[in-house]
Amino acid sequence: MDLSLITKKFIIHRNHSSNPARPLVRQSTINYKRTPIDADVVKLPVPAGEPSINVEHDASVLGVSGYSILRYMYIALIIYSFIVSYVTGCYWYTMFLFYFVEYIAFYLWHWQAHHRIWWIPFNEGCYKKHKEHHWEIYPPKDFYGERKQQIDQMNSSKSNVDPLPISWWDYMRHKTWISDHEGLLILLTFIQLIVARLVFHCSYSTIGCAFFGYMIMAFIGNWLHHAYHVEDHWLERFKWFHELRALHYIHHLGTAKHNYGVLNMTLDRFLGSFTFSGTKTNKTNQSQDKRQ
Repeated sequence: MDLSLITKKFIIHRNHSSNPARPLVRQSTINYKRTPIDADVVKLPVPAGEPSINVEHDASVLGVSGYSILRYMYIALIIYSFIVSYVTGCYWYTMFLFYFVEYIAFYLWHWQAHHRIWWIPFNEGCYKKHKEHHWEIYPPKDFYGERKQQIDQMNSSKSNVDPLPISWWDYMRHKTWISDHEGLLILLTFIQLIVARLVFHCSYSTIGCAFFGYMIMAFIGNWLHHAYHVEDHWLERFKWFHELRALHYIHHLGTAKHNYGVLNMTLDRFLGSFTFSGTKTNKTNQSQDKRQ
């Protein structure tokens, strides 16, 4: 037996053991296996240091990985809908209707958060808080921000910046932020539930289940949005996360008039606000907004 060969194998094994691979799998370029070879492929803009992401440039396709997580979401929604139907006696699709109405409300809320419209309730406070999120806390050049910097700002009595929540506890703790920033969305949610009761005669148990579903969606949506802004997040193991974060990065990259969805981009598709590429920031308008 060749002793030199055994020694070489031992050294290689020891080096692998002493330098274990990182738990996060990073690829130089993320491609989708189902993308046709002759397809028109576009490279998504990504934050600095992230792997490139190539997707099929097709208006009807979000991306194989991006759609995979949506399939799981809809499967969970179907299961929940049937459970609620069995318990409350409502139609099996009732929770679907509640979801899509709330989804439309969220899209409208996010759209108005980037526009100053005087007749919309809570708009002024929401616009200012959302502008802080986009241009001061997570600007295009610092998409990940810094957690310590945010904590220092929140704890400083001299600072007038109230950052978007960086954890679920911070989210629940900053009640002023919730009223200022999400007041309209909360108002629209309760209007939906009141209309469901008074106009469509939904039972209180059905409305309670719908409200519970809204709370779950709010928790997941806020948590996922927070994850987009965390570098080396454990969700980076999944291709769909890289794609959705890139689409949200595009939302931060320019005028913030595209990709309003956090997870579901369907309404962006239908209403023309979806894009694979970012737009350059209008620095004149940005400086005017800051002076205001």
